[in-house]
Amino acid sequence: RPIQTAAHHIVAGSAKIAQSARDILAKFNISINDVYLQIVIQLIILEEIFILHYIRQIIMRLLILC
Repeated sequence: RPIQTAAHHIVAGSAKIAQSARDILAKFNISINDVYLQIVIQLIILEEIFILHYIRQIIMRLLILC
């Protein structure tokens, strides 16, 4: 893993805003803890505004797949 980065789930495990994304993944029997869904995000950009925008983008993209 590069310096100043951390492993992060592609969908938050408990955030209310991410519930629809978790529901979609569950529909396909995909766990948010699946190693293939983890990504590396630079710690510098892990601010609340970024996280909310990121979750919304993931939800929109997952909804397109359904």
